[in-house]
Amino acid sequence: MINTPYVYRSGETGATRQTELPAKICGVEQVIWMTARRGVLSSGATASQEPCLSCLTTWGGQSRFGNQATLENSAEAVNNPEYWPDYWTGDTTSNLHPFISFDRKSFGNNTANFLNIPYDASYSKLTEFSFSTIFRSRQINPNSTTYPDNDQGANVVLFQNGNDTSGNRRDGWGIDFRTSSNSLRIWYYDNLATGPNCDPGLGSGNSLSLAVSDWTKWLRLTVRVSGNTIQANIYNENEFAGNSGFTFANGCNNGSGSGVKYGVNYPTNPNWFIAGQKGPSFPNIGNDTTILNGSWDIAEYILYDRYLSNSCIAKIWDYFDYRYNISNV
Repeated sequence: MINTPYVYRSGETGATRQTELPAKICGVEQVIWMTARRGVLSSGATASQEPCLSCLTTWGGQSRFGNQATLENSAEAVNNPEYWPDYWTGDTTSNLHPFISFDRKSFGNNTANFLNIPYDASYSKLTEFSFSTIFRSRQINPNSTTYPDNDQGANVVLFQNGNDTSGNRRDGWGIDFRTSSNSLRIWYYDNLATGPNCDPGLGSGNSLSLAVSDWTKWLRLTVRVSGNTIQANIYNENEFAGNSGFTFANGCNNGSGSGVKYGVNYPTNPNWFIAGQKGPSFPNIGNDTTILNGSWDIAEYILYDRYLSNSCIAKIWDYFDYRYNISNV
């Protein structure tokens, strides 16, 4: 990976143009970085083919740990292109950068698009981290959607770091679309929590919800966790321009007096799922290889293994500004 030096923006005193992500920000390690600009293999080929439907088999990690996401972790999915996500060229909405598209609209309950990174000690049990991603509801034809659940009244997952197959979020942490509130929910599970149940869909732990009225526009989500504190910030140029800046929403159980004890509580070997949640048959052949699958476009995401301050988060946002024209605010 080439780390491009800072180049100062003309007329913006003290601001920088972060044209590429360094392996460390503020001395903090980058443990997962996936961008559709790199490391995407279509139909098992050695080079990307774009655009293509039902073709994506591998999304290679760009951090020093690798951590690539594949279909090879599921015996059912790897042998059936119906499960394979799409790889799409960029357009003006993504500042001409490609992205990965996941499609649940034309599939039954047991046939949906997803990618998975198996357990890896470099990231899988972090209790302190910062995470940021660029995503939206799927906008690729066929099967463009208005909502990530295709307006079918179903809760669907964007990311999940855990192994629970009950749908009740009883391990790890994750991000999902909540149909009942038309919101994005960010949560982590703590089985030693004695405080209130923050969300009816979460067995115990800490969560927060961010209301979104238009899922068809690219959204920048940033989440940071440290111990029993979780915070999130969501932005796009259209809907959230009036709430710009470093305004982070707080989890409902933040703070030592809330009853949350140790922050994220993980199973023995948690998986990392993109656009789905581990099903009871994963990784073998059978029904429900994954569940709670959604229709998503994802351009990029990054995970650092510390809680980053606002000034450090600004470096990520400046990079997204350069790549996707989403303002660093």
